[in-house]
Amino acid sequence: MHRHAFKAAATAAVLSVVVVGMAAAAVIRSAGPQPDGTAITPQGWRVTPAGSQTDLGLWPMDVAMSPTGNLLLVANAGYAHHSLTAIDPASGDVLQTISAAGAKSHGWWDFANGHPTGYYVGLAFSPDGKHAWASDGPGSAIHAFRISGRTLTETQHIKLTDNRGNEHAWPGGIAVSHDGNRLYVAGDLDDQMYIVDPVKRTTIGTVPVGHLPYGVALNAAGTRAFVSNWGERTVSVINLATRRVVRTVTVGTHPCAIVTSPTRNEVYVANGDSDSVTVLDRPMRR
Repeated sequence: MHRHAFKAAATAAVLSVVVVGMAAAAVIRSAGPQPDGTAITPQGWRVTPAGSQTDLGLWPMDVAMSPTGNLLLVANAGYAHHSLTAIDPASGDVLQTISAAGAKSHGWWDFANGHPTGYYVGLAFSPDGKHAWASDGPGSAIHAFRISGRTLTETQHIKLTDNRGNEHAWPGGIAVSHDGNRLYVAGDLDDQMYIVDPVKRTTIGTVPVGHLPYGVALNAAGTRAFVSNWGERTVSVINLATRRVVRTVTVGTHPCAIVTSPTRNEVYVANGDSDSVTVLDRPMRR
């Protein structure tokens, strides 16, 4: 009787462990959108989006809205295939996916042997919405696109070269002048801001800034550029007429995204590792 009772108890215990294990396995879900409309973050948090979701490429790093309001671009720059996604902002439908040409090894980007093109943080439209540009980090270049309606056609790359002819900028954030005749690009790996003529597709000047520049923003008058220096906890203020840094402002740790206010004399800087935003008030003062 005791042996039978022990076997029964042992069997029940094993079944309990199996059932609990199966239940635990059933609730483990992958990060991303879920069938019930919620989503799981990479950290395991369940969130309920306020609106609809659109599936993108791997590791979306930047997003930009056309000034016409009818086209949204997302740069996908993960460790697998890089691409640019064009989205209808009204419906969330994917209109077009433009893949970057590049070498792949076993489904992953072959960084050891290099690859000709890719994407990174850095997207911008021309003021009239007829052109767009995206940073090509691996290729030290800018992808250039002509837009007809909501269809993008890629044109000739704009190579970024410094005053010695070197091509190792790994371009990041892009800001566009109000007339669309100049691009201001953060050269992430060579600590410079590039000034680019998008019509002639040439670099017309560089300005030394802080370490690992990430983003670029312009003031309303188009006379100053603000560059967030990710590796230095600073923002460089540049006089675009003289192409010189006139002020360096200390902000939080790893400053990345940077924007200027359309109505106030302020600049906003996202500090990635300080979990904060720095507000630069009247930033053009020396």
